Order: sequence, then structure tokens, then C-alpha cells
Amino acid sequence: MQNVYTEKNERSIAENNGFVNPEEQHFLFPCFLVFSRFLCPSPWESALFDAILGGGMAVIGHASVLQFLENARARERVSHAYLFVGPLGIGKSTIAAQFVGGLLGQTVVQTPEDPWAGLRSYPDLLLVEREEDGKKEKQKKNISIEQIHEVRERLSRGSFLSSWKIAVISEADTLSISAANALLKTLEEPSGKTLIILLAEKVGGVPATVRSRCQVIRCGLVQEREIRDGLLQRSATAEQAEEFARRAAGRPGNALRLLADPAHAAEEEERVAAFIAMLGAPVWQRMQFAEKAVPGKDAIDAVLETGTLLRLWENVLRDGMMVAAGEPGLAHWFSFRDRIAQWASKKTVAGIVQSLHAVRESRAALRENVAPRLALEHVLLHT
Repeated sequence: MQNVYTEKNERSIAENNGFVNPEEQHFLFPCFLVFSRFLCPSPWESALFDAILGGGMAVIGHASVLQFLENARARERVSHAYLFVGPLGIGKSTIAAQFVGGLLGQTVVQTPEDPWAGLRSYPDLLLVEREEDGKKEKQKKNISIEQIHEVRERLSRGSFLSSWKIAVISEADTLSISAANALLKTLEEPSGKTLIILLAEKVGGVPATVRSRCQVIRCGLVQEREIRDGLLQRSATAEQAEEFARRAAGRPGNALRLLADPAHAAEEEERVAAFIAMLGAPVWQRMQFAEKAVPGKDAIDAVLETGTLLRLWENVLRDGMMVAAGEPGLAHWFSFRDRIAQWASKKTVAGIVQSLHAVRESRAALRENVAPRLALEHVLLHT
């Protein structure tokens, strides 16, 4: 029987392959790392699947997902719709682009900034992304119904090259209600050699009526050793590979950006240093810090900025738990290890776990449109 990712068995498949729901991983990953350093797939497996999927930027990790997609392609059992789910920087767009390239018989040219760079001009592929709002000079909040109407119209035509007709919808969790309803009609009436791929951070962000008609593919956190090896293959120094693999916290895309953009790496380090300075600070000072953390941002940018901060803060708290648990060698932020250890020495493991719970609660609250400042304050009050 073919092994497929469906709503009914996706959890068991994830557990059997060594990863769980990415929403749960944000909290479980610190504990999991203590016991799972040696459970990652062998490097030759990843290299094999990179070659199988037909070129492009080599995928770091995700051997189980790559094997599943290759099996579907080789057996000509490609679903009419896939929903790739995983946090930012995990590699879902890179995997999806290479899968599409394999179906189309194209060698995919990819960059860290744009996995779809070599496919954007392909006539039978439509990429749907949030449009720019010319008046406000920023991206619109939602993917519109007009964009989905274009998807339906393009997929209803014949193929220009007698091949697959494919639509890829990025940030599918930003579909407007009317857009999601319009997309349903296409999902319910699949035609031969037509494929719809949706990309989203969390499966719960996609309307149930849409996700129930897709095969859900969860892209889980990648082992540190795999990320380090991937960076070394991209000409990183041993020191860079070690540091960035740790700082990436299981997300290869984050590591690649740190390697490619020194200014970003330095800015991230400054943000972590600022948070560490708040650990144990008076409450009023922490509240001031929360207020200034996302100044002058529009609503969407403020949410994205807060999500980034929560990820960085979570990594620091995780390091504190590693130190408190007697595993300082598993810390992500070596350069701040002494300062984190000083804070952790005044806390119990249970107290740090409570802080990690606060991050998880703030992340959930952010999805429910809680003000970014309140989400940050909640974490700072529990540190």
C-alpha cells in the first residue's frame, strides 16, 4: 500500500520518521535534541534524494519527505493537490520547487532568496503570492479571490507544452475567505496532469475545507549535523558551519541566510544580546523593552517581526534549559553561553520550561490577532 500523507495518518507517519507537528516542535525540540543527536539520516541518503529530485539547490535534510515525493512521481501516483507545511526557513519551498522541476523535466535554478527563480518563466506554471499594495508600498494582507480566479482560468486551459499544469500558492494561510471558497471548486474537480501546491507555516492556518482536499506534507526540523554538513558543502568555514547550524535551530533556510548575509547575522546577534540583557531585569524595564521591540511597524510587518523575535528568544531559553539540565554543549548561542548560564543558575528546569510555555502561548496568541507588544510582554513576564 502506498504510504501517503493524509489528515488521518499524517501524525503516525511523522512520528515514524522522527519528527512531529512543527507547532509542537517549537516546544519539544529542546528536550528532543538531548536524546536524538545521533538519529539523523546518513549524509549519503540526503545526497541521493537531492540527485533524484533533479537538480537545483541541494536540499538539506528532509529525507523522508523527499523519498515520499520521489515514490509518488516514479509510480505516477502524484496527487492533484499537496499542502506543504512547516515554519519559515525549513525548506518547504525548495523541496516543492524541485519536485515541480522533476515533474516538468526541468533542471531547477534556485537561489537562497528565491527557490522558484528558474521556473518563474515556465508557461505551464503559475506562482501565486500576496500582491503589492501600491498605495501603502507593502504586501496586501490576503491572497485575493481575483488571484484564485486566475488560477482556475489558467488551469482550465490546455497545456502549452503538453505537460503538467501547475499552480503554486505561497502563504496559503493568507487566503481570504472568498478566495478559499473559490479554490474549493478547483480542488473538487481535479483534471488529469493538473497539480495545485499550497505552502503554509501551519496546517491550522489553512481552512479545513481546503486542507482536507490536499495531501499534507509536514516538513519537520532538521538535525544540526545535517545542516552543518550542508553548509560545509557550500564553502562555509568549519567555524561558520558549526555556529550557523546551531543558531538555525533546525531550519536550514535560516542557516543559509546567515551564511549568505553577514549583516543579517550581525543584526540577529544584536537582538539576542538585547534579550539576554533583559533576563532578570526589573519588570518595568522589561515592559519598556517590549514596547520598543517593534516600533513603527504596520500590522503585518509587526506580526512577522514579533514571530522572528519569539523564535530567537525561544532559542535563548532553550539554551538556558540545556545548561540547567547539564548539557551546555548543546547550546545554540556559544558566544552568549556564560551569560545564559548565569541566568539559568538562578532558575529551575521547571521554571525555564514555564518560560518556554510562555513563548508557545504568545505564538498562539499572535495567530489570534493579539497585539504583538502584549505577546512579547507575556514572555518577558515569565523570564
